[in-house]
Amino acid sequence: MLLVILEKNIKLKKPVMFVANSCAEGLGNLKGTRQILNDFGEHIEKLYTFDGRINVIGNVSVGSHRYKVTIKTKGGHSYSLFGNRNANAVLANIISDIYRLELPEKDHTKTLYKVGTISGGTSVNMISKEAEMLCGSYETNA
Repeated sequence: MLLVILEKNIKLKKPVMFVANSCAEGLGNLKGTRQILNDFGEHIEKLYTFDGRINVIGNVSVGSHRYKVTIKTKGGHSYSLFGNRNANAVLANIISDIYRLELPEKDHTKTLYKVGTISGGTSVNMISKEAEMLCGSYETNA
């Protein structure tokens, strides 16, 4: 679009800002979109965003909740402290429970959830004392 405007020397009635960001990951930081709105929001009359679905036009926003969940246990050496709670195992159980949840059923609303990243532990010989995940839930008009 920008190239067409430049090549055809099209005169615009209002300023236009073209912004490319990489995605909507993390704890809602939107990889730059939030900052653009913080910096220029009072000047933005319309905002269009394009996602990976070329053949679909959405005209409603997605309500999302994002969470960073951290599990902390005593941990320790796998031989001398065998039997201590393992933060990775606790987190794995929580994730299994999440994926057994039933989605709410509402007319014209789609709800989903996911665990996006998992990390934890220090070495193969250690009982993990800390593990974390980023997860989210989303609801939108289907």
